[in-house]
Amino acid sequence: MKNLAVILRLFWRGDRRAFLVGILLSSVTILAGTALLGLSGWFITASAIAGAAGAGLTFDFFRPSAGIRFLAIARTAGRYGERLTSHGATLSFLALLRVRIFRNLAAADFARLGRFRSGEVLARLTSDVDNLDNVYLRLFLPALAGAGSLALITLGLCLVDLRLGLLTGGLILAASAVIVVAGAVLGLREARRQALAREAIRLRAIDLSRGQAELLLAGRLEHQRQTVLDAHERSEKSADRIGLVEAWQSAGLFLAGQAALLLVLALGAPLVASGRIGAAALAMALLAAFGAIEAVTPLGRGALGLGRTLLAAGRLAPLVVDPSPDAATSPALDEPTREGIPELALQEVSFGWRRDSPIVSRFSLVLGRGERLALVGPSGSGKSTVLALAAGIYPPGAGRVLFRGGDVRRFKGALGYLPQASALFSGTVAENLRLAAPLATREELWAALEIAGLAPRVAELPEGLASPLGEGGQGFSGGELRRLALARLIIFSPSVFLLDEPTESMGEELGLSILESLFASRPDAAFLYVTHREGEARLAHRIIRIGAGGLNPARV
Repeated sequence: MKNLAVILRLFWRGDRRAFLVGILLSSVTILAGTALLGLSGWFITASAIAGAAGAGLTFDFFRPSAGIRFLAIARTAGRYGERLTSHGATLSFLALLRVRIFRNLAAADFARLGRFRSGEVLARLTSDVDNLDNVYLRLFLPALAGAGSLALITLGLCLVDLRLGLLTGGLILAASAVIVVAGAVLGLREARRQALAREAIRLRAIDLSRGQAELLLAGRLEHQRQTVLDAHERSEKSADRIGLVEAWQSAGLFLAGQAALLLVLALGAPLVASGRIGAAALAMALLAAFGAIEAVTPLGRGALGLGRTLLAAGRLAPLVVDPSPDAATSPALDEPTREGIPELALQEVSFGWRRDSPIVSRFSLVLGRGERLALVGPSGSGKSTVLALAAGIYPPGAGRVLFRGGDVRRFKGALGYLPQASALFSGTVAENLRLAAPLATREELWAALEIAGLAPRVAELPEGLASPLGEGGQGFSGGELRRLALARLIIFSPSVFLLDEPTESMGEELGLSILESLFASRPDAAFLYVTHREGEARLAHRIIRIGAGGLNPARV
């Protein structure tokens, strides 16, 4: 419930006027419908009595008829307005919530993002957010509107007879509360199971689609297909059980309504016989009681999905909390580096996935403006980890990583990082490049491609910069994709370049010439790069050589 409270606070901080208007219009709809039933019952009964008594000519047909028409129009208009207002406000809130979650995920540490499986972030932004529409539309809107309407209906019955009104209202309130809560409790586990099963279907289907070749080679293709079918079967079983609970809940609310009618009849008949109320008033009370049970019926449907809503709230609540001001605020980067303060500094930094086996232990380096520093060593020695720490991707377990004297995590996006596996997307060459600089001109794109050594290859394409690439950059070779990713980083033009094997999948001569062009084009930038080629390492002003034992205390 704590996580649900976080979501509710966001609802309230949103368009609260629309939410309150939705509750008001829903109450108007319920009251208009109940009053329409009661007035119609009174009118029919009173007309029949007047006709039987021979007073039909003097009976006022016009004002009750006008009242019935007014209530019918009010009920229709109220329902339309409530749907328009409440659904519009909910959909707007969910859209803003998706933006908020995406923004917070983009600002989160990469180590945190790395814990998500493929497709999980998409699930959070789609199905989990969609499940939160239950919070307002099917829980709090019907609960508040139903409670307010039931109170006013009870008050109206009390005007007929105090004892009749209190007992009838109390019966409906108690019976509906027990039935709704019982349905929520019985459906809680099954709703969660259904939500988890549907997520398992999605994730396993993604794994099946993307890993068909690997699964086939491992002889696990049929097994993976069966896991998808098993998850689907669990989802269907949960749906059947939820349907059964809903049927019992509907039956319980129906019986509660019949009990309320019998109670009104049992209490009202003696009152009619004694002449304290008329038969028309009893008919009005009967139909008003019938309308009262309709006021709480929608809440039962929302309660059945409570488990799914709580699961979604538990997943999303940590993602909607804004980052701390220190982590989210970046100082101005257009100021020149102050005298004596390096562009990048790692101070006694340690990092490891487990405390007893650190990958980096008390490592330090200083990189000034315009300096180039190369990390050279065997695979597994911690070179890539140092770059990830310098980029602020991994938070250090000990020590500090500073950019221009401030914590590097305050400067999200200020450093340029080229990992070993760069993300390229289905789209044109220009679209992939402009991810780094949406307003970059064609001339700037071609200049970056020229430095990366890819301009001749793109010029050969039929559509040049507008040439489409497949998913993951399909259409280019491994070396060409590496150069495209490097060109994108060049367009970004950071003050510090962090390059992890930038010439991977390229020939040694080509890679050396590309690095020379890059260094010459950005003489004021600082470079920290990993390479296994001696010729490329010698382009640096300084070299750190790491042995097979990994990164230990170092003085640079």
